[in-house]
Amino acid sequence: MARRNYGGQYYWVQDRDQPVLVTGEPDYSISIFAFDKVKGRIQNGKEDEIPYYFDGYIEAVKKGKKTGYRATIV
Repeated sequence: MARRNYGGQYYWVQDRDQPVLVTGEPDYSISIFAFDKVKGRIQNGKEDEIPYYFDGYIEAVKKGKKTGYRATIV
């Protein structure tokens, strides 16, 4: 849903053994590691809420578009 709604490119991060979605390059850069969050949700239940996590990504993208902000959402 992140890439479909906000664009970006997937890259493989070898040391984390998972993909990262990077949105906004070159004007800004918001990276999101969704695999860790989904795994946490499965293991820990509702305390690892995915909608809250995704809201943080959306806010970072909005800030990036306005200011050139760069962040990694983990």
